[in-house]
Amino acid sequence: MSSPPNMTNNDNNDNNDNADNKINIQFNADIRNWFDSDVPKTEALNWFDRFSNDDQVELTTTVCECVDEYIKEHAEDMQSSAFAVDICSEITDLMMDTWKEGDICDDDDYDDVRDLVEQTYENYSDYMKIPNYCDSYNVYKLDELTYDDKLQLLRKITGLQSQSQPSQKTVEWYEFRHNLLSASNIWKAFGTQAQVNSLIYEKCKPIKEIIRDYSCVSMSNSLQWGIKYESVTMMIYEDMYQTKVGEFGCLQHKEHKFIGASPDGINVEHTNARFGHMVEIKNIVNREITGIPKKEYWIQTQMQMEVCELDKCDFVETRFKEYESDVAFYEDNTHEYKGVMLQFMNTQMADGFPVYTYMPLSHDLTKESIQEWIDDQKKTQSKEDNVLTNIIYWYLDEYSCVIIERNRKWYEAVLPKIKEVWETILKERVDGYDHRAPKKRSPSIVVDTETGESQVLNENGEPTKRVCLVKLENIEDFDK
Repeated sequence: MSSPPNMTNNDNNDNNDNADNKINIQFNADIRNWFDSDVPKTEALNWFDRFSNDDQVELTTTVCECVDEYIKEHAEDMQSSAFAVDICSEITDLMMDTWKEGDICDDDDYDDVRDLVEQTYENYSDYMKIPNYCDSYNVYKLDELTYDDKLQLLRKITGLQSQSQPSQKTVEWYEFRHNLLSASNIWKAFGTQAQVNSLIYEKCKPIKEIIRDYSCVSMSNSLQWGIKYESVTMMIYEDMYQTKVGEFGCLQHKEHKFIGASPDGINVEHTNARFGHMVEIKNIVNREITGIPKKEYWIQTQMQMEVCELDKCDFVETRFKEYESDVAFYEDNTHEYKGVMLQFMNTQMADGFPVYTYMPLSHDLTKESIQEWIDDQKKTQSKEDNVLTNIIYWYLDEYSCVIIERNRKWYEAVLPKIKEVWETILKERVDGYDHRAPKKRSPSIVVDTETGESQVLNENGEPTKRVCLVKLENIEDFDK
């Protein structure tokens, strides 16, 4: 069997490639150690066992080089949950075509060749520290943190806590956020042209217009639901893993100042195995919870980890349901997590956001004890001119937590595109950005035939609610 050209020894590669080559040459050398070792690294393959040890090393090295080249060319595609399947499929097809021509395999050997490719890709990823898209298997089996690990994490978290941030809803706060590409919307930079245009358009709008948008926001039912249940999910997460999660606000990348992130929280309990894990919460209304984060959520968590220089994020998805009555709540003994939240509205802001208070999970669930808690909350909220408008009895119907690990190789691959989008924003803030405006679409209006009331639906077909966050008569206070 003739030796294939070693792609890692190309003298024309640039400095970065040369650094990678040293690693890959070492990996190729380790492949031989892998086969010489008494510890089996692959399962027995009938087709593979036909070859001598040297030929097995050569076959594996060829696959390894294809994996290496594919990842270099397609690192951005790691943001797809199907990346591992795609790379193994393409390389298997390539190997089959090449090796069939050399009478190394035939069509009947496809499954064995596929196994070789998958095992080589897995070993390569481990060696090069390229994480899986997400991990649902080791959520409860975390490695013990060493003293040095904890010390390093403590320094990072302390540094994040010390970042100065403008007070919310001040002109400085609006300007700070206006000059950031946030982790929650940066995924648009890798989307369709319409999505790129949307991102650029939003960041080019003047501050005064941004404030107007904040002052009267259309909220879909799913967005309202997510806000309402985020605190409940965090309470359950802390109870389930016996940890403490801290809030950090909007953080700025220390090197690339145009990148920011607002994580839902970071584990700050240093005695817990989850110390240093970021937490990102999604409260699901209708869609299925699969344990596989949507691409935009995966990108969001990757950017958050880069900003915070943390390596793991617990991605939590929940589905809550609400009891039809307090009677159903008290009669139900089947759900481990259930509770009560109170919805208040401010009498001074008729169209303002609801204020929610949450009964602690440890609170006694007797009717008398809960009523006493409700009465106490009403007294407390009345001091802020808030009146009780709804008592919500909830239970946790579905829960998912998977670990997303920081993927540095992906970030290095996409950073130039992020920079390009930001440079475009800065340029078009001066030269004009009207050509990025979305095409206007007439809102859908549905009329209830029984009541005669009409509702405006968003693009997802959900009724929207206009919510005022700041008084419009004060908008001029934000003028420069």
